[in-house]
Amino acid sequence: MLTSLLQSMKDAGPFAWVVVAGGCASVVLSLLTLGLAAASKSEAAKIAAALCLLGVLALLGLGELGHFFALTSTLRAVENAPDDLQDLLLLKGSGEARLNLRLALFAAGLPLLTGVVGVLRGRVRVGLALGAFSLAAFAAVLVHASLPLPSGEPTMAAPVGLQLPPASGSWRSLRGAARVAVTPEALWLDGAQVERAALVRALNEGAGSDSVLPLLVDERVPFSTLRGVLRAAGEANRHVFAFVVRGSDATPRVLRFQDLSAPNPEPETGLSIHLAVSVSTEGFHLGMIQGELDPIPLDWGTLNLKVAEVKTEVPGNQAVRVAAADDVTVGLLVKTLEAVSQHDGAVMHPVLVVGGSLEVR
Repeated sequence: MLTSLLQSMKDAGPFAWVVVAGGCASVVLSLLTLGLAAASKSEAAKIAAALCLLGVLALLGLGELGHFFALTSTLRAVENAPDDLQDLLLLKGSGEARLNLRLALFAAGLPLLTGVVGVLRGRVRVGLALGAFSLAAFAAVLVHASLPLPSGEPTMAAPVGLQLPPASGSWRSLRGAARVAVTPEALWLDGAQVERAALVRALNEGAGSDSVLPLLVDERVPFSTLRGVLRAAGEANRHVFAFVVRGSDATPRVLRFQDLSAPNPEPETGLSIHLAVSVSTEGFHLGMIQGELDPIPLDWGTLNLKVAEVKTEVPGNQAVRVAAADDVTVGLLVKTLEAVSQHDGAVMHPVLVVGGSLEVR
């Protein structure tokens, strides 16, 4: 138990140690106050009781300061963390900062009780006012310490009417905040409509280029609109994205992909792209370094089988590029990405690259 307490104080920060030291001193002062009251030394007891209440205010103030500085440090760290870790980091840091308040409340309990009883017995107006103020301060910090922590769950700034594309694959759950949304009518950031320039500014102020940018894209949005959003993000040096999709269990999941304009389209593998798929509203064309394959009708099961066949011929290939015609919707694009990446529950191509000018004949 002692080890756990020491670790909690270490997590809470330096103010926690000051609070504990002050709490120990307050316990001594409280015992002295009780001793003076028992010895019928009323004037000395009144002074000691007032000192107890001042100690309570000092402890509560130290707790609030410790919480403020610890939370400020956490928020700075969150700003520089990858998007998919920000919510979890905020939850952990907020909990550690909250320890300062709980330690202050624990340390202030006995001196508050002793001080209030002492000033009530002394019946001095100034002492009574100090007692009332101390009780109010204790109650305020108690309420502050009882506020709910951040959930640590992902937040989605989804505009009203957004229709996420469905997905049936075994994709990862959404982690972090999904702030950018695209609907057929507008571009959104944190639930408000924005222009392209505002989006670029916000992304420039956010996490680094190596973090994944979740996108809430309506399944009805055409690829021509999506391309504009990807290019805007590219101006902020963001090239790694994830479609937020509606999983088979109705939970938000992410389908990760990279923009072709990235400096290195396959940083995870370092391999070249051997397979490219173009999709239009009429069907698919597959292209390989050995040459173009026969066209495939707009059937994702057929596409999945064909890509699995190609995978057996080039087993070391990890990446596939998908190009789409301007009128292909994001819903169709997501189905295509699923078809070329997984087969019978197994991952064929872990690196998905979107974009390019592969001709659709």
